[in-house]
Amino acid sequence: HDQNLMGNTANNNIMNGILLTNVTNTELTGNNASYNGFSGIDLVNSDKNNLFSNTANNNTQNGILLTTSSTNVVFDNTARFNHQDGILLNQSSDGNNITENRVCGNWWNGIALDGSERNELVNNTVCDNGQNGILLTNSNNNNLTNNLAYNNTLSGLNLTGSSWNTLFNNTANSNSQNGIVLTNSSNNTLYLNTARYNHQDGILVNLSSNGNNLTENKVCGNLWNGIEVNGS
Repeated sequence: HDQNLMGNTANNNIMNGILLTNVTNTELTGNNASYNGFSGIDLVNSDKNNLFSNTANNNTQNGILLTTSSTNVVFDNTARFNHQDGILLNQSSDGNNITENRVCGNWWNGIALDGSERNELVNNTVCDNGQNGILLTNSNNNNLTNNLAYNNTLSGLNLTGSSWNTLFNNTANSNSQNGIVLTNSSNNTLYLNTARYNHQDGILVNLSSNGNNLTENKVCGNLWNGIEVNGS
């Protein structure tokens, strides 16, 4: 508890660069955790920690991984060129604040939430990822605000089996599939988002996605439809 990890270089390790297990109230600032065999920075059952201005690039798994870890702040980090996700929250990693991170060029998704709720994703840049910019899977009651998602191989923002989320003022442009896609995801609010120049739909509401509210979004210049509702 109450540790301070600052300015360390944790590269080329067989497992993780930095691993926190059952840790609280620790500051990770300005560390470089790259080229590791597992993930760059890995939190397991660890709450109320601050990750500021770290670099986690070119790791074999994820750049930054939170597993069953809640109420952490992940701010101003760089996660690029990791072989899985740039930043992954899974297994009930709830109530985290993920803000102003640069998450580009990862092989899977830029930022992924799996089974995690009440997280705030704000002002992140997610670009050039091999799958989606931001992917929510079975994750409810999250807020996505002012994120920029462009040039991703699948969609900019992808909600799958995820409900009661709020997407406000995000920009999802020039993605190879859709700007924003909802699949089996209900009761979400999409307000004042911009989805332009995507290679499929600007916003796609797909397959049993019911009760969603789409208000004052700007969907222009997409190669398929601006807004498509399919089987919902």
